[in-house]
Amino acid sequence: QAPLLLCDGDSGLAAVRDRLAAGAGRPAFFLDVRPFVLGVIKTKIKFADHVETARRTAVSAMRAGGILAIDLGDVGTPNWKDKICNVEEYRKTFPLWMLDPSSHRECDKHGQVFRKDDKADIDGADWDEGLNRTLRSFRIVYLSACGPGNYLKDIQTDFLPQSKWSAMRVKVGVATEAISLKRLLDAINDTVNRDGLVPVILDETENSDTFLAFQHTQVVEMKALILRKASEGIDAVREEMRRKLVAAMKNGNTLLIRLTNAQPDLVADYSDEDFFPVAAIFDCRTVEVEGADDPPEQHNTGYGGMVGATPGGTP
Repeated sequence: QAPLLLCDGDSGLAAVRDRLAAGAGRPAFFLDVRPFVLGVIKTKIKFADHVETARRTAVSAMRAGGILAIDLGDVGTPNWKDKICNVEEYRKTFPLWMLDPSSHRECDKHGQVFRKDDKADIDGADWDEGLNRTLRSFRIVYLSACGPGNYLKDIQTDFLPQSKWSAMRVKVGVATEAISLKRLLDAINDTVNRDGLVPVILDETENSDTFLAFQHTQVVEMKALILRKASEGIDAVREEMRRKLVAAMKNGNTLLIRLTNAQPDLVADYSDEDFFPVAAIFDCRTVEVEGADDPPEQHNTGYGGMVGATPGGTP
């Protein structure tokens, strides 16, 4: 079966694309299905032209012994059987067995989808002999931005070749680094200002919390706010988070979201554009701004500031 990788969001999908594109010994060839799903008006690509693109992409992957990565993105899958593979106009260009991993054993079938230009020798061997060799490592994989909870409906899995795929959730790992308390400030600032990421500090002791409490921070106590949410409602909690955010911005402080042992869903439950816009807060890009009478300056978005800096000073 071909794996259907559920990447659980755009960032996860981008990470998987990058990982496949990096190769790791087997090249990946990407097929974007949007022209099949969205149509020519939205994509400016004719359906028939994209069927030929699909054929060329698959053939290139077969010849290279690589991966045919069928990128469903966030649009779902086309109806391969009824709209493409079994249609008289296209079935010799992209037949249904092309999506069947068990069919890629010998080159006999593949002759009908290989055009004259595709039958060049492969690594010094005749194309059919070389193809029999490269097909052993040829693979098909589907990529989707969907998560495990909604993929059956959002992808419309009934349109995938039946019994020829298997869903797998991809969890994108996060790099970790062991540091001493002495290096904590430098590590935080490097993570924000150099890497453009929000640091997550994992410490089973209270040493980091105690240390950061004396570093010009505005602390959002998530565990306490979760309890307040039950008694006072989400609006009161978001107002408290907004107040801490504004104080951090006005005073040039660092916003410290202390989770302790809580696991809140900041995006789904606490984000609000008028109170606590999580996407903007966690966006650590560096942008250049220029005032009417001021020289250009570099400012870090995400309200990160510089840990340990004097409030009101230069970040």
